Amino acid sequence: MKKNMPYIILLLSIIYVSVHIFYFELIKTDEIEIPSILSEGLIALITLFSIFLLKINNNKIYSLMLLGLGLIYAAMVTDTLDEIYSQPSLLSLIMEDLTLIVGFIFINLGIYSWSSYSSTLRVELEKRVNDEIEKNKNKEIIIFNQSKLSAMGEMITSIAHQWRQPLNALAASVQMVGLDYDDELVDKKYLEEFEHDNMHIINYMSKTIDDFRDFAKENKNKEIVNIKDFIQDSFSLFKTQLDDKHIEFELTGDECKIDIIKNEFRQVVLNLVNNAKDELIQRDGNNPKIEIKIVEEEDICSIKVIDNAGGIPQDILNRVFEPYFTTKEQGKGTGLGLYMSKRIIEESMNGKITAENTEKGAVFSINMSRCKR
Repeated sequence: MKKNMPYIILLLSIIYVSVHIFYFELIKTDEIEIPSILSEGLIALITLFSIFLLKINNNKIYSLMLLGLGLIYAAMVTDTLDEIYSQPSLLSLIMEDLTLIVGFIFINLGIYSWSSYSSTLRVELEKRVNDEIEKNKNKEIIIFNQSKLSAMGEMITSIAHQWRQPLNALAASVQMVGLDYDDELVDKKYLEEFEHDNMHIINYMSKTIDDFRDFAKENKNKEIVNIKDFIQDSFSLFKTQLDDKHIEFELTGDECKIDIIKNEFRQVVLNLVNNAKDELIQRDGNNPKIEIKIVEEEDICSIKVIDNAGGIPQDILNRVFEPYFTTKEQGKGTGLGLYMSKRIIEESMNGKITAENTEKGAVFSINMSRCKR
């Protein structure tokens, strides 16, 4: 009923004005002022639309304003009857004026109350919006940390793979010292070669730890890098895992400088390469390959991660960047990698990341503004 009341009053207003114009036109009297009737109807309509346009959803305020509108209508009817009978009494005039005044008082009280009520609502709404924004920020931090932990887990696995062969080499080298000593092969030259070879292995292992430490470090400062060199330096993070699965890796393209947060961009590259690797393993195709191609186009540097795993199913292509969306088996994927990659590239570094299919597989493109200095 509340929702329909403004329409009912609008209909009554139209009927009120129409009937009285028709009536006074019919009796052809000069004593009746038709403009007065129209002005009264106009007052009612303006008041009605004041209530309607305010979209009042408080029952008490709504009822107060409708009561005021009813009193205004009562005053209008009284005035019309006085004009018809042409003999208004003093009491009738007083009641008409009082009813009109009280009606407008109620209307103005309603508008004032609604203004105060709306201010309170606005303050509460702003507080709720700020609370939700804060909650979303906390959720984003949790999601980012989950994604970072997942990537760090991948890196620890990679380090374990990379260390296995050097540790075996070190163990074999140490074991050979005793045998070579028995054979009287240990001399100064032997010790120099032993030191050189084993320090080379140890330095390689140390570099993998440095890579991991840099990745884990919280550093939000942007740096201008040659992206091709940067990806080449990061190659050690995933090289062993690709080698173990006999997946070919190729880095091609232009020398291009961009402004990035290094450890976050490294996380994105790691996410994209790991996703391509997982798809290649799952599809088990011939000659699996991942290529990172860097293309320089005017003011844009485009980094494309390309695989030949057959591509992303068309029905999910537009969902791959959604949080917690994954096509991997239960327990093998969180669905956060691509979501966080998009957040990092587009919000932290003002770039753009997209996904598309080619005849052979998927292409993830990161477009960044090129630095000209």
